[in-house]
Amino acid sequence: MNAIRAGLLAMLCALAFAYALMDSIHIARADTASQQGEPVCGMGNDDIDDSPRCAPKPTPVRYRPWQEVWQCNDLRVTVTSNAPGMVNYDIAGSIWGGINFTFDGPHHQLYKGAWPCTLLR
Repeated sequence: MNAIRAGLLAMLCALAFAYALMDSIHIARADTASQQGEPVCGMGNDDIDDSPRCAPKPTPVRYRPWQEVWQCNDLRVTVTSNAPGMVNYDIAGSIWGGINFTFDGPHHQLYKGAWPCTLLR
């Protein structure tokens, strides 16, 4: 009977020690964060609330499909984009010997070979 009591007492002591250890780690982490001086937003301190860290995060803008009509010599090209990075070309006119279009994104210009096209709408 004494062996059972000794075993239970040892388990109880081990649980109390583990709880005390976890509690002290939690308190030490809280003290470290407060010593680093990390400000808390929304606590009425105007200097902290006006900082860029406390500014609300911008929401991502939803992609909007677009369509443009270009005139490339005798070809009329409709450029459509339904997803970011994807562009579809619809070509109206006579094509002889193949065709090659280049779109210069930063300058927003469409080229047929080396010749620039004109944006109609």
